[in-house]
Parts: sequence; structure tokens; C-alpha cells
Amino acid sequence: MNRTLKEKILSFDRPVPRYTSYPTAPHFTPVAGEGAFGYAPDQDQVISLYLHIPFCHQMCWYCGCHTKATQQYSPVARYVELLLQEISLLAR
Repeated sequence: MNRTLKEKILSFDRPVPRYTSYPTAPHFTPVAGEGAFGYAPDQDQVISLYLHIPFCHQMCWYCGCHTKATQQYSPVARYVELLLQEISLLAR
């Protein structure tokens, strides 16, 4: 059977995982307890930290991130200011 290009393309029309973040949510672990924010890795230990800024210049049709499109920088600046305040509080 000779399929048309349209039929070939449509054969791939099925649900797929959407991009949200890396690592993906199933790999996140809960942070709880009094010492949760007091973690200090050894010097040779690698850790990663993801800080999400929930504002974009425009919405991407493929993105599953919690975000809001804005043409102004003021909401971003306010969010970053509050984020830095929280980091400072937790650092103490």
C-alpha cells in the first residue's frame, strides 16, 4: 500500500509526554522537616538548584510550565526581589 505524505504524517498523531521541566516531576522528592533547608553538601558533591521565574515574553504553544506572558519587566523585577528576600531568610 502506498501511503500519501498526509497519511504518513497523521500516523504519528498520538498523545506524547509534554515538556515541563528537567528533571520531570516524578523525579522530584518532598522537602520536609526542620533541617530541610540546612543541607550543606561536601565540597566535592554536586547539587543543582532550579529557580523558576514564572514570566515569559510570550507563551510557547508546547510549554507546560506555570508561567504568564508579560511585555513589562516590573512583575519580573518584583518577583526576583521577593525571591531574593526569601533566599536571604533561608540562608540565615
